[in-house]
Amino acid sequence: MLQSIIRFHSSRLIDSTIKWLIALGLQIALGPVIIDVKGEMPITLQSFVVLLGAMAFGWRIGTAAVIAYILAGGLGFPVFAGHHAGWGIIIGQHGGFFFGFIAATLVCGYMAETAMFSKALPSILNWVLGHLIILLLGGFWLSQLDPMGWQEKLTSLLPGAIIKSAFGALLLQLVIRFMKGRKSIQPLDESI
Repeated sequence: MLQSIIRFHSSRLIDSTIKWLIALGLQIALGPVIIDVKGEMPITLQSFVVLLGAMAFGWRIGTAAVIAYILAGGLGFPVFAGHHAGWGIIIGQHGGFFFGFIAATLVCGYMAETAMFSKALPSILNWVLGHLIILLLGGFWLSQLDPMGWQEKLTSLLPGAIIKSAFGALLLQLVIRFMKGRKSIQPLDESI
């Protein structure tokens, strides 16, 4: 009995660690990416990969991964948008967005764990909520540092947030459908 309990907890720990490494790895690999849109504000992938980890693996793993990501960037690893790093980025003009990452992974990761948010429309709404949380905290922080220009900066981020929300919801729906299809495939009978 004790061995089965230990085996269960160790396999659960291994599973959680692998998921955390995947979420953190995606944030480190894709967080620095900036997509230039002609005539528009560039789109970064930071909020997308931060929310993806929480939506795919839940609030515990998503939040742990985003905290590790922020700490890595603060310690000097070039993992933030445009390969930037340092504590100055976190407490500077963009600090509210980093706090927004943490808040959004807590809220949206928790909601993603419920059965309702595995469906298409609620999933899209969860992505939009996540981006709104990030933008609201980022906007509040900006308003404290730049009382005159924060609204223009925040408004320029809305199109990217909408695109990332739609793409994220679509990606998760495809993965969910793929995984459901994989579960229906029966293993080969090795006795034949």
